[in-house]
Amino acid sequence: MNAELKQGYKKLPLGKLYQVMITPFYTLGVDSIFTIFFYMAVTGLADKEKIKAVMDYGSGLKFNWIAFGFFFMLVMFGIWFVPLWRFSKNPTPENRSMARRKLAFIYRDILRIFISVFAAKVCAHIVIYKNFIVWEYFFKYNLPAMTLSVVMQLCFAAVFLDTLLFEGAGDYIGSLYEEEELYRMKEGYQISIAAKIIMLVISTAVIPLTLIYLFTLNSFPVSGDQSGLLWNLVLVGAFTPMTLGVAFIVKNLQKPLNDLSEKMKRLSAGEIKFGIGIHTGTLVAGNIGISSRLEYTVIGDTVNIASRIESKTKDYQADILITSDVYKKISPAPANIEFEKAGETLLKGKEEPVEIYRIL
Repeated sequence: MNAELKQGYKKLPLGKLYQVMITPFYTLGVDSIFTIFFYMAVTGLADKEKIKAVMDYGSGLKFNWIAFGFFFMLVMFGIWFVPLWRFSKNPTPENRSMARRKLAFIYRDILRIFISVFAAKVCAHIVIYKNFIVWEYFFKYNLPAMTLSVVMQLCFAAVFLDTLLFEGAGDYIGSLYEEEELYRMKEGYQISIAAKIIMLVISTAVIPLTLIYLFTLNSFPVSGDQSGLLWNLVLVGAFTPMTLGVAFIVKNLQKPLNDLSEKMKRLSAGEIKFGIGIHTGTLVAGNIGISSRLEYTVIGDTVNIASRIESKTKDYQADILITSDVYKKISPAPANIEFEKAGETLLKGKEEPVEIYRIL
């Protein structure tokens, strides 16, 4: 049992974990903005009373859908947050288990919350307007508006959730795991960086530009050619950057992270292997680049040979290989180190074979 749990169930500070409860508050603005603008975009109406007539089928019933969604979401987040709060007040093993599960499956739970909010809004809408509902308007305007609103809120929440949850809550989160557990893969659901970037671009560029396109198309006299030009603007301004940006992220960020994750899995299972190639000689070392982006590196034939030797460790089933030049430099070898001649090998870019040694 970790230190915090040993000390008489001492209370733990939640840190900034409380910030998860502001999620309904900042998504409230997202709901309001995109709901109203959706109606303006698809109907071409700018008058609030006319938009309201579409929303309530001209019934005149006063019901604040945005407030309803907000309070329902606030209650759902409060229920989700209770195990975290309970563990901070009474950090028993039982409460810790519940808190760990909540944080491990947070993305799954957040998705469930937003699905629940959507279902509640649809059901309440049908019940309240059951005597006035016009199904054509419901499927054409109101259902898409509720869907878009919840999707946008989910995108914003998922993107910024890590910052809201884990910044400044290290002591609390650290108390959830034993020391040896920190080196093992943990259960739970995660969202990749690429997925978060896609959600961010969709919520801040693709959907807003598409709504602007629809609003312009339905509100102003636009010819066929002008409509095509507007749509090209949406493609160039949103879809193209998203495609190029995601491709860059997957190649330069997500793939290295996935590779690192796989290595960590092998490490936790005791299957990790490494290879080191050592050579000696003359090289160039220093800062390379321009003033805005300098990188300290080493270059030269010596570096290339060491790199090629490192790649040969797999072929020779060795963790460390050295060249004959290194072997000669350190001879006679220290008493606690043994070497074994592995033979000669051809390296890429070299005409003459290089003699190498294993370190036993």
